[in-house]
Amino acid sequence: MRENLEHGGNIPATELPVDMAVAEGKAREHAILVLGEIRQQVAVMGANDSEIPKLNEIIELLEMGNINPEEAIRLAIEIRDGKADYH
Repeated sequence: MRENLEHGGNIPATELPVDMAVAEGKAREHAILVLGEIRQQVAVMGANDSEIPKLNEIIELLEMGNINPEEAIRLAIEIRDGKADYH
């Protein structure tokens, strides 16, 4: 298990020690809040053909544990910044 953590592997929460699982849950909760803020920023920009569905997909992947919080936030920021550069 330690080897997976050192190499950035995703370990199911059920296999994490309790303190790590709690930290993972808090990181996920924080990321969901950040993603909601980013989604709102994008919504205010208007003309959202694909951005909102992409952000919703990232949130869903995060909630399912298929993506880590840092990656989810990075992807959402790319979507927002790409939209800002376009308009």
